Amino acid sequence: MMSRAQQEASNGMQLEEITPPDPRLAGWNADDAPVAMRCLACVVEPKQASSLIRELHDALPASSGGVAHVKRVKKGDDGSLRVVLAAEAVYDDVSNEDAYRALLTRRSELAREALEVVLVPAQPPVTRAHFEQGARLWPLARPP
Repeated sequence: MMSRAQQEASNGMQLEEITPPDPRLAGWNADDAPVAMRCLACVVEPKQASSLIRELHDALPASSGGVAHVKRVKKGDDGSLRVVLAAEAVYDDVSNEDAYRALLTRRSELAREALEVVLVPAQPPVTRAHFEQGARLWPLARPP
């Protein structure tokens, strides 16, 4: 008597295990490079950065802007700092909150026309290789 595997092999059929893709890997390419997400950032002088970040913590939390997995600040080549605010796709929605609009009246660098588009990894890192590759694009908040 032939086993099921032997019967299927003799019929030209093979069993193949299909595993669903890990949804955490959606933001990463096969070579561990990140899929980039367009975000809006403002440019601030280093002396003003810490007070701005404190104010942003309440007015526009990183989690509501879709950027909780990246560090808020990146130093530019010119010595100035770029502070990431939110993903470009959600900025208009989150910037309409009362707390953020109040902050806009005090901080001219947050005006929409003063913001620039920056690229950050779209998803948090899953592996150490993701962390290292993603940090080349924008500093990440924490390793996996």
